[in-house]
Amino acid sequence: MLVHLTKKIRLRISYPIWLEIERKPQLELYLPKKQNNIIIPLTPEGYRLRVYNSEDEEPLRRLLNRAGFSFSPIKIKQAISICLPNGCFVVEYEQTKQLVATMMARHLASQLHPFGGRIDWLATDPEHRKLGLANICARSATQRLIQAGYENIWVTTDDHRIGALKIFLSIGFQPALSDALSKRWKNIFEKLHIP
Repeated sequence: MLVHLTKKIRLRISYPIWLEIERKPQLELYLPKKQNNIIIPLTPEGYRLRVYNSEDEEPLRRLLNRAGFSFSPIKIKQAISICLPNGCFVVEYEQTKQLVATMMARHLASQLHPFGGRIDWLATDPEHRKLGLANICARSATQRLIQAGYENIWVTTDDHRIGALKIFLSIGFQPALSDALSKRWKNIFEKLHIP
């Protein structure tokens, strides 16, 4: 028996009792090699774009958790450990010094992405959305990889993260299309009104 728990997670129950949780593979996008410079918009008044420093570890973990991820102290250390120098971007709300948006430029190669750089962990505090802060962080992380000489730049995300997908497509990332993913991409393009 197959039970759909959420859009992302399915639970398979069989006899003798065996539980198996299946996740849909994340959608993947890549940046065409012709990209040279990414335009980074100005940060809105009252906010400041900067790079991560060692005092930001716990505030960054709190931000990621508020944005819907699940980061333990160990997981945040692991995520930061493969960031490029000056490659973890944060937006700080100047009034409270709270971190309210982030994205990381990381060295993350794979068989499909030798010598690859990946932008990861796009997050915005729910109270600071609709200000373009995620777009600023995503563009900054992408530009950092370009400046570092990466030619194989990619990102992954889930189907329901329509806002993130819209940002990645606006930067110039292209979907990694396959027959298995064509229906999922078709649904996303319909939601974004892309023919």
